[in-house]
Amino acid sequence: MSTSETYRATSDRGKLLRTTLMLLAFSFAALVGVQLADVTLTDAPAADLILAIWATQSAALVWALWLRLERVHLGWSLAALLLFETGWAFLFFTCVPWRLLAGEAQEPPPAVHAPPRRSAEAPVTLDETSPFDWPAFRGAQRDGRVAGVRLAADWPTAGPSEVWRQPVGAGWSSFAVVGDYCFTQEQRGESETVVCYELATGRECWVHRDDGVFHGYPGGDYGPRATPAVVGGCVYSLGALGVLNCLDATNGEARWSVDILADNNTHNCHYGMCGSPLVLDDLVLDDLVFVSPGGAGASLVAYDAESGAKVWSAGDDQGSYSSPQPAVIGGRRQVLLLSGDSLSGHRLEDGKVTWSYPWVSNPDEKNNVCQPVVLPTAKERVTRVFIASGYGQGCVLLEITRQGDEFALREVWSNRNLKAKFSSVVVRDGFVYGLDERILVCLDLETGQRRWKQGRYGFGQLILIDDVLLVQAESGDVALVGADPSAYEEFARFSPLSNRTWNHPVVAGSRLLVRNASEAACYELPLAGKMGDSSIREAEFNEAEFNEAGR
Repeated sequence: MSTSETYRATSDRGKLLRTTLMLLAFSFAALVGVQLADVTLTDAPAADLILAIWATQSAALVWALWLRLERVHLGWSLAALLLFETGWAFLFFTCVPWRLLAGEAQEPPPAVHAPPRRSAEAPVTLDETSPFDWPAFRGAQRDGRVAGVRLAADWPTAGPSEVWRQPVGAGWSSFAVVGDYCFTQEQRGESETVVCYELATGRECWVHRDDGVFHGYPGGDYGPRATPAVVGGCVYSLGALGVLNCLDATNGEARWSVDILADNNTHNCHYGMCGSPLVLDDLVLDDLVFVSPGGAGASLVAYDAESGAKVWSAGDDQGSYSSPQPAVIGGRRQVLLLSGDSLSGHRLEDGKVTWSYPWVSNPDEKNNVCQPVVLPTAKERVTRVFIASGYGQGCVLLEITRQGDEFALREVWSNRNLKAKFSSVVVRDGFVYGLDERILVCLDLETGQRRWKQGRYGFGQLILIDDVLLVQAESGDVALVGADPSAYEEFARFSPLSNRTWNHPVVAGSRLLVRNASEAACYELPLAGKMGDSSIREAEFNEAEFNEAGR
């Protein structure tokens, strides 16, 4: 080989090395930018990832062509890039190093045992309750609205005062609050647990354990997802593995337990059982507990709240990550379910599906999460229902009319202006507020048109307190935003948590409870006046409506 040929070969090998390294660096930067830096290019996260990779690869390819690499060397560079992407995909879906990049531990935190609050001689008691209790997922009526509380307009610079902070086991569960106690679910070592804490101090009162760890897809190994329901001195919980418990609220001992997956001959969802149990009482029927295992004949199942015996099962839809929702549709009490396949209404007495509207988000996994919102109308037999989903699906407003025992559906409007991926929405004065993937939006419910879209909060959660939205950002920050359709305005923000937070916040009276997969905290909120004063709007709490909709 001549000197010139040797020089050319050495030069080409150098170009090959530089180009390969550049392709790998560009692609890795695209992955990290989209997944970790909260980059949003389109309405669909998967499309964001693909576009980012394509853009960086195109830029790298132009660079390689500018270097005038020989075809064989260019081919080797592209082959190295393909190998890199294949390896990344394997690691992502096996969930080992990607969790480390996301800042989360591979294993659940060790069990946490704060000093017990009470001795066996002085058990927990739920005799003291108030209309400010938050006894179930998203509140008494499961609509994310805080009753009878108005926040002060000005917050301290440092934010609300911290009451307590407590390490907790992993889980995406929220809190249920009754009287002096709060209840949540955690993964502690090899056990799914239900834990009772004292609201005033954060001290642990009791722990109930069920053996098992749910192993699933990315984000799948971080504990229970559902929120307990506290009714009549009992705590009803559903673990990610499908164990439904009725626990004695005084000590956490099981009154009965049912594996709803085995009991209904069905399989678990990709990300585990997430739907929080719904407990309803009725003047005619016995108290019932509703859950959604999914599958043939089991999209919605009712168990007797006292004994745990199955009362009925109905529907053939695949399971999802939404929770059963109480509703009055066309003057008839029903249970709504946003399953993996549809939104449907079920009769209380036998579970019969009285109406259904097809609704599939992400067909491979059917990730419907957002709670349906029921909107009564001026006509007694006409009801409207709003639903939304992520993954590019969008939202729809349905009008449901009852004629005798039959129900007719009409689509008022549908669009992609609000795509609620992990979160639910709230409604105030004819406007709906929710996270369109990562960005807060306000829609006019009458037209479906967007009033504004502003403020990045990641895949967080939100609740409504009078005329203010309390937004729990995915980062752990909590922000106050005006529930005002005329303009977006963030009033205040503080950082009670760090790291990923998908858990719903809770406001019970003046107390704010937040948690994620590693810690929980309680804050005293600045109010416009003491609860019960004339300065506090108590009209939001309507006992008749509460009893009608169920608990």
